[in-house]
Amino acid sequence: MSEVKLRAGSVSQLADYVIRQLDHLFPVEPNGAELLQLHVPGALQRIRPILSACRAFRQDEFDHFNSMQYATFVYLLANELWVHGLDQEQFALCERLFLLNKALAGLDMYYKIDMPEVFFLSHGSGSVLANTVYGNKLVLFHNVTVGRYGASRPTIGQRVILFPNSIVAGNSVIGDGAVISAGVSVINQTVPDECLVFAGPQGLVFKPKKKNYESEFFR
Repeated sequence: MSEVKLRAGSVSQLADYVIRQLDHLFPVEPNGAELLQLHVPGALQRIRPILSACRAFRQDEFDHFNSMQYATFVYLLANELWVHGLDQEQFALCERLFLLNKALAGLDMYYKIDMPEVFFLSHGSGSVLANTVYGNKLVLFHNVTVGRYGASRPTIGQRVILFPNSIVAGNSVIGDGAVISAGVSVINQTVPDECLVFAGPQGLVFKPKKKNYESEFFR
């Protein structure tokens, strides 16, 4: 597998860039610099399918000054650390990376969440994501909430698009290819495959899709 190209600098310099931000906002000792250097390459390999798939990005080129790419990378880096096992230093670094994403991007995406191989944060600011099941090629706009309702958590299918200010919560099941319109709340409900979801006077309204919405976001 070819390496991801960086817009500027080296992999080591990218790790230093992240550490400087962490040291400025959430300083601790030890600061985790050596651990970060070890796991940045793994996070870059995991962002490669996203760069290749998303129309908004140049294929195989990571730009840490692109806020959507950087927020994705910070989550992947924290998750990469977590899946490789935690000691106290790793745990502290994961927590600091999570807080960094909240500080810089306003994104509440915990490092234990199992995100799909390909997902696209279309800004994503103000979004809060529960630890639940997410299908591949997920699109998340800003101010999206995916949350628990009591002990219940939703399941989100493949190729789902969540437009701004939408909410999916409880034991909802979102079918493959569903598009949740802006401001729509889906709580403890099932959404069929390949439909548009709107808010109606008597509840949710499901309409068949007349075009391939996900092709606007993915190659």
